[in-house]
Amino acid sequence: MSFFQENKIPLAIVLAGFLIGLGLYLGLRQNNLTTQKVTLQTSTTTLNSILTPTSTKIISPTLTLIFTPTITSSPSVGIPHIDEEQIKKGLLAKTNISEDKLIFSIGERFARENKIFIRGTVRNKDEEHGAGFFAYCDLEKCEVTFVGQEIPKCSEVNPYSYPREWADYCIDEKGEIVKR
Repeated sequence: MSFFQENKIPLAIVLAGFLIGLGLYLGLRQNNLTTQKVTLQTSTTTLNSILTPTSTKIISPTLTLIFTPTITSSPSVGIPHIDEEQIKKGLLAKTNISEDKLIFSIGERFARENKIFIRGTVRNKDEEHGAGFFAYCDLEKCEVTFVGQEIPKCSEVNPYSYPREWADYCIDEKGEIVKR
């Protein structure tokens, strides 16, 4: 048997992929379509943005591509600011670590509903290990709601709507571990 007879299916797949790619390239070139770079900018006065398509280009009767998205912002919604001093004060109160030995870092940030949710780490500089913390900032304040290495209490995470990926489970008022 020849090489081509033994490898009919893989060769057919490679050839089909090449022809599809070539057809798309030539079709885009014929219609003078170019790739557009979209830059999103944030402002200190807006938070909620909606992505809205503004134009449609038709390449073939069966393929429609949407280009040129625009950002529509709600001007009445403010963006909270992460006040690291308030977070530091909250960590000092919850950990009883002295200010000169407190080391903390802000890890993940997640914005939703005029709030920024924060997950970070905190430790005493004289100790090797530390703990995690959850905090949130809204338009008025930043507050640390949980510090520890254990599963948080439901009262420390549920009222603030932290992402479930950050804490899948919590301890309810009966002391039982429950799924959030």
